[in-house]
Amino acid sequence: MESVSYMDRPLGEQIRVPLCYGRLLALFSILMSVSLSQIQPLTTLYSSALLLPPPFPRYKSNPGLLDRVSLYKGDITTLCVDAIVNSTNSQLAGGGGVDDAIRRAAGLGLIEECRSLNGCRIGDARITEGYRLPAKHVIHTAGPIYSREDNDKHADRLATCYRRSLEVAVGNSLRHIAFPSISTGSCRYPIKHAAHIALDVIRRFLEVDNQLERVVLVVYTEEDWDVYRNGIGINMGSFRSLLGQSMEWRFHYSCPLLEASSLKAYNNYLPGL
Repeated sequence: MESVSYMDRPLGEQIRVPLCYGRLLALFSILMSVSLSQIQPLTTLYSSALLLPPPFPRYKSNPGLLDRVSLYKGDITTLCVDAIVNSTNSQLAGGGGVDDAIRRAAGLGLIEECRSLNGCRIGDARITEGYRLPAKHVIHTAGPIYSREDNDKHADRLATCYRRSLEVAVGNSLRHIAFPSISTGSCRYPIKHAAHIALDVIRRFLEVDNQLERVVLVVYTEEDWDVYRNGIGINMGSFRSLLGQSMEWRFHYSCPLLEASSLKAYNNYLPGL
């Protein structure tokens, strides 16, 4: 019997393999998903000494706030939450890094829905279904491309990305949202500066919003984990009451200094800092 190659088969037979493959990917996504109960809030990280309190936090301790924020190291596409945030470009067309990873995991449905949205302004956000992802939705935000010449403008736009993503989540009655580090990949925003902006915007938002139950900050490398770990105590306050005084004295906390131009941009992007 003469064998027939896959591409020579009728179209109806050709699509059986991709459909089967898609079901396998969906099943794999379910099996590998990480539930919210597996992601520890900041209060738990402090009590287990995975986070260390800084000697001079910018804000007072707020246990209620720290219960609503998590720091997680891993793959954002595996999180079973109401929404994950995609750091993308203004065309919503795929820009490498986490954007491509989310598109691959979600499948063709996500790509087609993104095409129907007619783009997204830098600093704004759009929401789609999650398709094959464990997350119910994806909130796409177009982050700024970093340059030293427009530091103040980029800091403000990055802050707006986080704020608009949170607003879209609340506007769609979502309870939890997971963020990657927006614009720190192919857009080259320095992770140390971007983390401080992200943490400050999230803290300010949660102080006036009661709907969101959890905001998860997702990092992929040990270096990024260290940056966020250092920034959390300064920008969100530390849960000192969970740690004995003798334990606090045994820890040494170091926070990388921001260079002068970036510190100025960070202090200017929102009033009241």
